[in-house]
Amino acid sequence: MADNKLDAIVHKTVEHQPTLIKDGVNPPFVDQKGAPHINTYLVYVPSIVVPAGFTRDNLPAGITFLGRPYDDGNIIKCAYAYEQATRHRKPPPTTTPL
Repeated sequence: MADNKLDAIVHKTVEHQPTLIKDGVNPPFVDQKGAPHINTYLVYVPSIVVPAGFTRDNLPAGITFLGRPYDDGNIIKCAYAYEQATRHRKPPPTTTPL
């Protein structure tokens, strides 16, 4: 990242349709459908997932911001700026108003 003067690497969070909650809490349990898990805490790099819109089935999709080691504050700024610029975060229709 330093060689290319990057503040963050951004990638799609999963390679498949999101797992429905009902499929993850009832037998037979379905997890991430083979999606790789990156344990960023092992290499001290911050990561944050933010909404990136919806799939063709109207399920939420996200992107992951991966930062430089110990640069948590900057990665939060990047993710927040993305959210404010795109306005992808929308509550589900079933969410009651506050």
